[in-house]
Amino acid sequence: MVSKYLLLAVIFSGLVTWIPRMIPFILVKYKGLPAIVERFLKFLPVSIIFALILSSVVTGKVGSLPQIK
Repeated sequence: MVSKYLLLAVIFSGLVTWIPRMIPFILVKYKGLPAIVERFLKFLPVSIIFALILSSVVTGKVGSLPQIK
């Protein structure tokens, strides 16, 4: 009996996690995005790559400014 409740709790938790992640994809599919959002998303990969490179080049310590490795 306990395992049945546990299984239902796991399934319900999965649905509660999955639904908010899928809603944006469903809304974008049928409604689309404004032009300014599409323009912003075009620059997003470049900014992510820059952040990854910068984090590997610069070291930061608490109480001091970032320094180049």
